[in-house]
Amino acid sequence: MLEDIKAVKMMGLEVVLSDIITRCRKVELGASKRFRKLLVGVVMPSSVSVDLSPYAVFLVYTIIAVAKHDAQILTAQAFTTLSLISILTTPLMSFIQSLPTVTQSIGCFDWIQSYCLRERSSEFLPTHTKSEFLIDGGIELSQVSRAIKAPRRSVSCDQFVPFQNTFISWTAESSPVVHDLTLSIPTGKIVMEVGSVGCGKSVLLRTIMGQTQIDRGTVYRAPEKIAYCPLDPWIINSSIQDNITGWTPLDRKWYELTISACGLEDDISKFPQGSMHIAGSSGIALSGGQNSEWLLRAQSTLGSPM
Repeated sequence: MLEDIKAVKMMGLEVVLSDIITRCRKVELGASKRFRKLLVGVVMPSSVSVDLSPYAVFLVYTIIAVAKHDAQILTAQAFTTLSLISILTTPLMSFIQSLPTVTQSIGCFDWIQSYCLRERSSEFLPTHTKSEFLIDGGIELSQVSRAIKAPRRSVSCDQFVPFQNTFISWTAESSPVVHDLTLSIPTGKIVMEVGSVGCGKSVLLRTIMGQTQIDRGTVYRAPEKIAYCPLDPWIINSSIQDNITGWTPLDRKWYELTISACGLEDDISKFPQGSMHIAGSSGIALSGGQNSEWLLRAQSTLGSPM
């Protein structure tokens, strides 16, 4: 909301969003009420025990002394008793107060474990999946190691990404969002993906990059670099040049050619440090249009075939 506060004010949605945030905050507080009660129940006894232990010990001593008609207590005994109480109660208080933190740590480890156990998307899509789709003269393999790159071309040279009766879903647990897709994307052509909202355009693009789950059918992608420009640009807190080139070695000639071809000389010349101007976290030092432009230039500078 804070990133789009200008649009919120232009559309007059301040009151509506304020009500939504208030309701969400109430739900959050209601959900955390049980945890806060448990936290108070843990912290209060540990803190009270440190403060009340000396009184309780001397009260018990007084009762015993009165019962035995021995009311004498020396100063050395009193201070020794207080020291022993402090030595015993301080670790106990620390242990009790650390229990919620330990519980939270265990929960964090569970989240980390579930993330690490997620199925990783491979660098190259497999040449076959659950259904059989063999190319003439090919050899069927049960599993392809990620470290071994697939052949440069195992399909027709005029096909870059062929789909054959493919069912695609976002994750292994979700239902397919694309059903029985048969498609061939030609090599060396400009291809436009056009469709209504929610028809699966983003799913298709992410499938080409290997970021979705193939339930049935076959998808083959040639083992070549693919440049992808998402709707929300990712800008690192570094110079414009670093955002354009990424982690690829800087080719000064190609870099200047890209800047010239994209018409960015005027924009870059307005910055005091030129290409070394810091874009800021999430591109805060750039305008919205410049954010998208830098990312587009970054993909084109990589020189990817697709």
